[in-house]
Amino acid sequence: MNFKRLFAAFLLTVPFTLAAAEPSPVAPPERAAVLSAARAVMTQAHFTTLITIGDTGQPQARVLDPSEPDSDFTVWLGTNPLSRKAAQLRHNPMATLSYFDRSTLSYVTLLGSATLVPDQAAKDKHWQASWAPFYPQGSKSANFALLRFTPTSLEIVSLSYKLYNDPQTSRPVIVTLP
Repeated sequence: MNFKRLFAAFLLTVPFTLAAAEPSPVAPPERAAVLSAARAVMTQAHFTTLITIGDTGQPQARVLDPSEPDSDFTVWLGTNPLSRKAAQLRHNPMATLSYFDRSTLSYVTLLGSATLVPDQAAKDKHWQASWAPFYPQGSKSANFALLRFTPTSLEIVSLSYKLYNDPQTSRPVIVTLP
């Protein structure tokens, strides 16, 4: 099935109310179920888009290969310490991670901050073999920097997990993270 047909099918399944009708109350989803769904979507999507704030205030986005989220949804990423994203994060640590899983028409957005972690033990612990083509000397490479993304909130919309946008405002399901 092509993406347009799949997306149209998704829209048809999203609950909605007519303007003239009284909206029916919908129980909010349980936090544990939302977090479980978010973790599954992030893992299935695999890649993420990291959005930072550039020098002119323009958001800058790039696709990265992240770690799987920790229990608190901390995500670890590799980068070059001389990259634009590293410089941008040194200036302003506010950042966003966005995951999209096309197969389930689900997305997860994490809002928070990202910082460079210089500790070699942390670099070794969070090193991923999939980063080796970019950093052939591994976690000890001078051109490898470890980023820790610490989320403050999570947003999710997922057809598969029945987590839908609010029908009137399009607001996703939102969870505040500790």
